[in-house]
Amino acid sequence: MIPRETEIKRLHQLQELASEGLLHTSRNGRFNVFISDDLHTPPLRAVKFRNERLERLKNWKGHTDNMYMICQARAEIGQDPELATAMAEANIKMLYLGVESNNAENLLAVNKRQEPGQMEQDLLTLNAMEFSVVAMTIIGLPFDREEDIMNLADWVTQHSRYQTANLLTPLPATSNWTDLKPLNEDGELLREGEVRPYHLYTGRQFVHYDKRWTMQESRELFDRYSDKLVSIDNLYGRIFRILRSYKLRVATTGNELGDSISSRIAEASHNMQSLADPVSVAGKEFGQNISQRVDELAETLRGMSQPLANAQRDLIDNINLKVNELTDSLRSMSDPVSVGSKDLADNVSAKITEIYDMVNRVVVESSSRRRPVKE
Repeated sequence: MIPRETEIKRLHQLQELASEGLLHTSRNGRFNVFISDDLHTPPLRAVKFRNERLERLKNWKGHTDNMYMICQARAEIGQDPELATAMAEANIKMLYLGVESNNAENLLAVNKRQEPGQMEQDLLTLNAMEFSVVAMTIIGLPFDREEDIMNLADWVTQHSRYQTANLLTPLPATSNWTDLKPLNEDGELLREGEVRPYHLYTGRQFVHYDKRWTMQESRELFDRYSDKLVSIDNLYGRIFRILRSYKLRVATTGNELGDSISSRIAEASHNMQSLADPVSVAGKEFGQNISQRVDELAETLRGMSQPLANAQRDLIDNINLKVNELTDSLRSMSDPVSVGSKDLADNVSAKITEIYDMVNRVVVESSSRRRPVKE
C-alpha cells in the first residue's frame, strides 16, 4: 500500500483539478472518482489488511465531501458494518461486487469462496445501507444451462441496482487459457498457425469450444440475458455520449462565437450598404467602424477555440450571453432609422468591449494553468 499521506495528497489533487475545471463536475460541484482495484476492501480473513484499510477510510472523511466515489469490493463487507459505514462516510456510494453466479456448483468450480445464501444476505444489507450496487455476473460457467442463466438475471436484478454481464472467457495466465480449446473468428476450432481473434475477447460471445453453445448461439444467449438486466454499461454509454456532446460543444465554442458574429455583421453590413440614402455620413462611418471592430473580435475568437474549450463553464455562458446581446444589437443595424443612432453605437461598442474583457480573462486563466509551478 502507498503511504497514508499519499492517499490524502491524491484526494487533494483531484479537488484542485475539479476546481480548475479540468474534471467534469455536476451543477452542484460534485465529480465522480473510480477507486483503482488495489484499494478495494480485502476479505475479512485478511485481518491485518482489513484493519489498515478501515483506518485509512476513516482518514478520508472530510477530504471527499464533493466526490461520488465508486469502487470494487467484496460482498462480504455486508457482514462488516464498521467497514461498510466507514466507506459510506468517505463518500463511497457505488460498489461493484463480484456476484458471478447464484449456482453453488459454479461458484465451487471457479474457486469462489462464497455461498449463494450468504451473498443474498450481504446484498440485502448493502442495499439497505443505500449503496448503489453493481452486480458483476459471469454466464456460461461449467454447470450453467440456459434456464439457470435466465433465472440468474431474475435474481440479480432483484438484489442490485445495476449489473454487468460477461460470458466465460479464457484469459492469459489462467488455467482456462490452456484448458479451453480456442475458436477462430468463424467459430471453428483454431487451426495450427492461426492467431486467436483477440477482438472477440469481449465477454459477449464464446471464444472457446463448448458443447452446449456455438459462438453464434452464445452471442444470442448473451443478448437474451443482457436484455433482462439494468446494464451499467448502458448507463455509462449515455453518460459518455452526454460528456462527448458537451466537450464537442465547448471545444468549438470559439469558432461558433466567431462565426456567429461574422454572419451577423455581414448581414448588417450588407443591409446598411444597400440603403440608397444613408441617414448621415456619421451613420456610414459608424457602420464602417463597428464592422472593423466586430471583424477583429470574430478573428480573435476564432483563434481561441482551445483556451475557450478549457475555460470555466460560467465564463463560457457569460460570453455566449454577451454575444447574443451583441447580435441582437447588430440585427437592429439593418433598420434604416437606427443606422446613425449615437445610442446604438455606444451600446454596440460597450458590448464589444465587455466581450474583449471576458476573452482576456480566458487568456489570463489559460496562461496561469500552463505556467510551471516553482518549488
